[in-house]
Amino acid sequence: MEPRIVRTVGHYLSMDALAEAVDSRTRLLLVSHVSYLTGQRLDLARCAELARSRGAWLAVDATHALGVAPVPGDCCDFVVSSCYKWLLATHGVGIFASSAERVGDLAPATLGWHSVASRPGPADPLAMALREDAARLEAGNPSLLGCFVLDNALGAREGLEPEAILEHALDLGGELIAGLQARGCPVITPEAPAERAGNVCFLADDAEALTRRLAERRVLVWSGDGRVRVSAHLHNDAADVRAFFEALDAVGEAGGPEAQPGARTTRKP
Repeated sequence: MEPRIVRTVGHYLSMDALAEAVDSRTRLLLVSHVSYLTGQRLDLARCAELARSRGAWLAVDATHALGVAPVPGDCCDFVVSSCYKWLLATHGVGIFASSAERVGDLAPATLGWHSVASRPGPADPLAMALREDAARLEAGNPSLLGCFVLDNALGAREGLEPEAILEHALDLGGELIAGLQARGCPVITPEAPAERAGNVCFLADDAEALTRRLAERRVLVWSGDGRVRVSAHLHNDAADVRAFFEALDAVGEAGGPEAQPGARTTRKP
């Protein structure tokens, strides 16, 4: 098996570059719906079209999309997601889905008492029938606490339209991008709403130190690999965006490192 990594150019992953890496030998196209590093959101329908044109499966990590941006699971062959990000749950429970039509039945790599439907007993202890549903993949006891927290988190958004949640995040993200640009911070998240979700990322000379200084002012962001990620969700509003910029101005962060050669600080629609 040969893994192929498609590199971004100027912190941006183009569909053309992705297409060049996929050929008749490709078995699986694995993408993140929304990048945790740049905030770029991919068009999964186009990814599916690309994968199927080469006879490959499409696997999607939806961790930074599920909960803030609708995930078109019907065009994916596999979808995985953690629950402690945009679903507002916790560790210990995750999301896994596969297309029965295109992938077929999945055989578990390990067996446990939750994965079998019946056990014949001492007469034939190895004749164990697997459960028909996804429970066949649950080898041990589930994380009950994690399931309860996830159920509560899903209940909190019950009645909210997924598109409205995304629109709210995009509006706040637009304010973040405009404010960061005005301060000379190199924004690497695409500006086009169709190419982003809740994450807005920018480069910083010492991202970790900036994150610590912001945390001292009760503003929590993420940092790593020379960039800072600011995330706006359904529980945030314009006052939170103002609080972020007040803290950013107070710690004296302006400008930032030079973007990579050929980099776009944002991508216009």
